[in-house]
Amino acid sequence: LKKQFEGKTIAVLPEPESAAFWFLMKQGLDLKVLTWKEIAAGLDPKQYAMVLYAGHEKYCTTAQKADDVDDAIIQYVKGGGTLLVLSSGPLPFYYDQDSKAVNRAARFGLNIKGGWERSPQGNLVFIDPHKQQDNTKWDREMPFQEMSEQRWRPWIADKGVKSTVLLTLKDKASDKTYGDGLVIVYPPSGGRIAYCWSGLLVSPYVEIVCNRLLEKLAK
Repeated sequence: LKKQFEGKTIAVLPEPESAAFWFLMKQGLDLKVLTWKEIAAGLDPKQYAMVLYAGHEKYCTTAQKADDVDDAIIQYVKGGGTLLVLSSGPLPFYYDQDSKAVNRAARFGLNIKGGWERSPQGNLVFIDPHKQQDNTKWDREMPFQEMSEQRWRPWIADKGVKSTVLLTLKDKASDKTYGDGLVIVYPPSGGRIAYCWSGLLVSPYVEIVCNRLLEKLAK
């Protein structure tokens, strides 16, 4: 990964804590943790190849004037930037700086809907829906029951929005799918948004998942 991202800086939102952040640190990528004021001042896609959200569910919406952080992130993506959402909690962008529930993921193009607090009965596994087309090889199946986090928060496809799905949750017994856990979204307004469900980042598969996602984004 270090070679693929050589010469590229990844901006990191304050208070990163997810396993994905520490994995990227270990890989030797150029990560720069910014302050909320620095973010609100503007993010240039030419300066930052990606902006990483690796906190829990709380972030700062406002640094100096109302919603200036939100606006800066939105403009960054519209300008061709990549927002990388690898949170340690199941609902990123859910609480503001005052711990008030604002649930703003949708503002950034994240269509996180549905899910459950406890999984239904069945043989639930994460699968790569494109395995046959691009010969993707995961080391093994990823059973949902192996995840220490059971609060499922999937990304649900929006009509007319292009995306590349890397992992979908599926019941092997019924063949029913329950949404996507690892996806790259291409909003019509420009840029890219990559989302990974937090449960995959506290699982035995965190390194496999992060490698696969970053390799895809580097292409």
